[in-house]
Amino acid sequence: MNRPAITPRVSFAGALAFVALLAVSAIATGCGNESYPNKPRPPVTLTVSVFVGEDQIAYSPRPFGAGPVRFVTTNQTGVTQKVTYSTDRDERYLTIAPHQTAMREMVLEPGYLSIDADKSAADSLEITVGETRPSAQHELDQP
Repeated sequence: MNRPAITPRVSFAGALAFVALLAVSAIATGCGNESYPNKPRPPVTLTVSVFVGEDQIAYSPRPFGAGPVRFVTTNQTGVTQKVTYSTDRDERYLTIAPHQTAMREMVLEPGYLSIDADKSAADSLEITVGETRPSAQHELDQP
């Protein structure tokens, strides 16, 4: 028995109504609050290397400005060091085994930063943190 094939029939008015509905929904999704506060991104995180030796604490690069900072600290002494990072608002610690490296991230404000190692003969390192570094708003491929 041969049955005729069933084909969907769409009227011109139905197709026109569907296209109109798509256009209205596309326009409606584009509407919204035009006064969205687009805050600039923070500065790119700066990596600062810190060396803790028997009688010296050193860092690089010099100088640097405020913003997110990643301290990569190496303990080149023969004993475990408790390294302290102090600002006016914050104090952070790292315990680093002999001849090892550790990392600490902080967001620094303009002002002063002190780095001290408890078992090093070196004096505390006093660093002046400069003005806030520029925004990473137009930097591509940043996290």
